[in-house]
Amino acid sequence: MKSIYTSLAVVVLLLSVTGCSLTPTIRSGTADGINPQHVKAEFVLPERIAPHTEASLRVKVTDKGVQVNQGAQVDFEIWKSAEGNPSKLRLSPVYEGEGVFKAAYTFDQDGIYYLRTYVTSGDQSIMPAQRFIVGKPSDAELAQFVGKSSKPADKTSENAGGGSHH
Repeated sequence: MKSIYTSLAVVVLLLSVTGCSLTPTIRSGTADGINPQHVKAEFVLPERIAPHTEASLRVKVTDKGVQVNQGAQVDFEIWKSAEGNPSKLRLSPVYEGEGVFKAAYTFDQDGIYYLRTYVTSGDQSIMPAQRFIVGKPSDAELAQFVGKSSKPADKTSENAGGGSHH
């Protein structure tokens, strides 16, 4: 029994001498250890998108309130909401200036679609998505559009970020 107390005393002595602590030290971020998110993405979509017509899809990206430049990595993903297992299309937008990245796409069907942007700037990545209408969707799609929040049905990679529809 005496050897257990001796071993425990040695461990405590070593911890205090080496400066180690039994409680973790938070080195960055907030008191709870979470780094605040500073990258934001704002969708800039046409008010009306007609099928069989090229549409300009844009996202404006800021990092700590400052517009990003070509150094940020931005990708788009588009899918139609009514599909049970939607096929997703990846687009690589080009930098347009003033923090805006743009891709053109021609939608071949009426319906409700999602646009997700994958943005990496500095040490943070975000994946916001925006729902929008192309042409004249079916009554069932419209009911789904009105009845649910604007969160995408695909829950595989949700993340915070701006997402207003203009």
